[in-house]
Amino acid sequence: DDFSEPLNINLDFEYLPESHPGPSPALLLQALTLSNAGDGFDLERLETVGDSFLKQAVTVYIYCTYTQVHEGKLSFFRSK
Repeated sequence: DDFSEPLNINLDFEYLPESHPGPSPALLLQALTLSNAGDGFDLERLETVGDSFLKQAVTVYIYCTYTQVHEGKLSFFRSK
């Protein structure tokens, strides 16, 4: 797979329902913002949320992309 293509991310939070599960979109944005971006967020506290979000996104991508692959190999892919 080619991971060099840019991601198109819509940051317009108006489309999210009021009762969406999990942390707020603004909190996720803070967790995923690099410290050198100069946005003034305290990333130390949100590091766990950001790490968990990225691990979940990678897991879902691998699971949906490699539908016929054994779970041991999927775990190996995720670790890379």
